[in-house]
Amino acid sequence: MFSKGIILRPNCLNPNSQQIAVLNVWSPTRNINLLQKCKDCLNALLKSPHQTEKVCNVSESCCSARASEETSPHLGATEVTTQYSANVVIIGAGLAGLSAANHLQENGVDNITVIEACPRPGGRIRSSWFGDSVIELGSAICKPRITNPIVNDLFHDGLTKPLVNNADRSRGLLLRSDGSVIPYPLTFEVYQIFKQIWVLAHEIELEESGRSKHSVVKFLGGRIEQEVRNFPSSHQVDAERVFHGLASMITAKSNHDSSLITSTNFGDFIQLPGSRIKVPLGHFGEINTLYKALPQNKVHFCKSVVKIRWGGVSDVFPRGVVICENGESFPADYIIITIPLGVLKALSDTLFCPGLPASKLDAILKIPVGFNSKIFLEYSQPFWMWNKDFKKATFDAKSMECKKGWLKGVDSVQLVQGSNHIVRVTVAGPQAQCMECLSDREVICDLSDFLKEVFCKKDIPEPVKIKRSGWSCDPCFYGSYTYMGCGVSSKDFYNLASPLPEQTELCDPVLLFAGEATCPVNFGTIKGAKASGIREAERLLQLIRLQQEKEPPCPQLMECSI
Repeated sequence: MFSKGIILRPNCLNPNSQQIAVLNVWSPTRNINLLQKCKDCLNALLKSPHQTEKVCNVSESCCSARASEETSPHLGATEVTTQYSANVVIIGAGLAGLSAANHLQENGVDNITVIEACPRPGGRIRSSWFGDSVIELGSAICKPRITNPIVNDLFHDGLTKPLVNNADRSRGLLLRSDGSVIPYPLTFEVYQIFKQIWVLAHEIELEESGRSKHSVVKFLGGRIEQEVRNFPSSHQVDAERVFHGLASMITAKSNHDSSLITSTNFGDFIQLPGSRIKVPLGHFGEINTLYKALPQNKVHFCKSVVKIRWGGVSDVFPRGVVICENGESFPADYIIITIPLGVLKALSDTLFCPGLPASKLDAILKIPVGFNSKIFLEYSQPFWMWNKDFKKATFDAKSMECKKGWLKGVDSVQLVQGSNHIVRVTVAGPQAQCMECLSDREVICDLSDFLKEVFCKKDIPEPVKIKRSGWSCDPCFYGSYTYMGCGVSSKDFYNLASPLPEQTELCDPVLLFAGEATCPVNFGTIKGAKASGIREAERLLQLIRLQQEKEPPCPQLMECSI
């Protein structure tokens, strides 16, 4: 079906001729009538083997290759290296989609079309200038490791500077709900104990091998209660606050609900070791590198997909069609889908024709999508200068229960690295959705009152600017990231990533699925997004190579001349 081009010497037509006929592989997305035209042309040549003028020139299917003047002492076919002819459509110009497109292009697949619903590339990576710094409304940091492709690319392209050692998390500023600071010696001791408890929780998971359905939180809660009793009675309340604050930080990936973590999936998320790094230009530097490597006419923006047709049993190509909201359609031999899981949840019943199998639908419905929003506030005069050690204030769920509305979801207040004027507020859970529905003015008023209470300063000024993310309510995303919820296992992530239809000797997959939600061990991360795109691109390359090995080329005469 898909094969490299071949050169046939037509010595059987004219033994004295030194010219050749150039044939190219049959592209399955072309009209089959073109092949008939070439056959008619070839028949004409057979009837007049000594004809010297050009018989035909099928312009609509003519390739750029010309007849070679090279002669050969032997008969038969000579293989030449050409680009693969498979027509690939990639839905989504985020990190997964652009990584897949680049990997395919680097390996000879040039017939690629990338469709993006947003007016920009990057997906949930969105860097922006704000005040005196570049902020990241999506993923803000990544951890270096020699096998981390994101960090390797950032260093290679000069987008980040040498690493800074990871700060001791126990030295952060932990506050009570009334804004007073919990003493550092106490936070240090609690932090060291909490690390030991967390390691024990992981060991328990390994021993049980996923058989137990008990919540890890029950284990954490029991151990925390035991450890709190070991503190002097005057410190027990603060110790409990610190324990729960640390737990809420770690379980923020579970949509700010720690009870959603179970021992069966406790070890599935792989935390990369190493220091956190600051990317001066945001992660858009990585996106921009991938985007610029593709020809401009390959990526189409503002194209919302409304229908994906696949799996038709027919000898007539194309095997799949992507239909956009404006009526434009893109035929394809293979479709790589990097649509965010939140959008798949909303559109899975109507987006695919025919519908998806039960295993795929179950995975889409079971794997949860988390909500996490960032609010950036710029101040003309930093109000936090009263405490030079202030870097980050975290809050536990218990102390936030008394707050009103969406403020219950405030997870942290943190200075933006590299700036003396910008504060970042993180809101997790359902409260993030509530916050996104408010106006900027309402958010500013609520946060100003909140900060005055937390920092016990009535003279905190209002910010001069505000910028916030809106992943939860954006119809292009409907969520911030995926996470391992209650009742979910790695098998669900594998089911979500599996191609359709299942590969057999008679049938190749049409739909391939990528994106951070399809990465069983690095879901919810930019590394998982990039790795999934490369994974599906490599899967597609293997499919094409298998086709080349098991099927002879179906030739199409591009230009005939004797």
